[in-house]
Amino acid sequence: MNPNPNAEFTFNDNSNNNQHETLKNLSDHLATKGISPKSVMYAFPRITTLSQFENLEEDLILHTTFLTINEIEDEAKQAGVNLNDRNIHHFRTCYIDENRREIASKIFQLKNSGTYENVLYEIILVKLAHFRNQFPKGVNGKILNAEIFLILAEYLKVNPFNSVRLENYYPPLFNDEIRNYFKRLVEEREIDFYEIFERGNLGRNPFAWRERLFNRVVKFFVSINNDKINIKSDIPSEYTFNLNDEKEYTFDLKTEFDISMLIF
Repeated sequence: MNPNPNAEFTFNDNSNNNQHETLKNLSDHLATKGISPKSVMYAFPRITTLSQFENLEEDLILHTTFLTINEIEDEAKQAGVNLNDRNIHHFRTCYIDENRREIASKIFQLKNSGTYENVLYEIILVKLAHFRNQFPKGVNGKILNAEIFLILAEYLKVNPFNSVRLENYYPPLFNDEIRNYFKRLVEEREIDFYEIFERGNLGRNPFAWRERLFNRVVKFFVSINNDKINIKSDIPSEYTFNLNDEKEYTFDLKTEFDISMLIF
């Protein structure tokens, strides 16, 4: 009734139509082990053609919709949709506004969700914490943070000067060069995006979530006063969980059919 530029996916379409049931069993099993069931999720990459993939200048994860099993289950139940009926179902998500999405086997719009931001938030914190922890004691923490913010801003293609006063850490000339660099980066980001994706008439900023994510990461590192970040205790793990090298994880999924594929 209100079409928008979108990508459509099918799921539960493995040979035995038990994909969703298997993932739900895994989610429930992890919960019994004290691991967040939100760490089991669907990942729908919004790059759907080879030409789009060839033209993509960024990591695919920045163009992927994440949806936890419990989230999609709850939304489906409220809409009277049974995802465990061994039928193929369809999922649509908008290129421009990821919160505009639906399960199309019985059409209903999913509620707004920050799952994709939360997943990336935890992954990015772990990666940047490893980077920060490699520096010895005595290195100025504020300068380290400023370097991290520049790395993240370049990765997300956002302008860090909208959020962080980096001029406190860099000489004016160098600071001007950085400002001009990020200004060009943001301009090129929009050009590259619309060369791949259809430009909708929604009046929404498809990059707003990146700026929100950048600000969340900045807030985390500003709040850290320790020389080293304890990744297991300081970083949230609601959508991810820490693997202990000394512990073996076994998932005994009870299903009458062969499991098609599990990805970790």
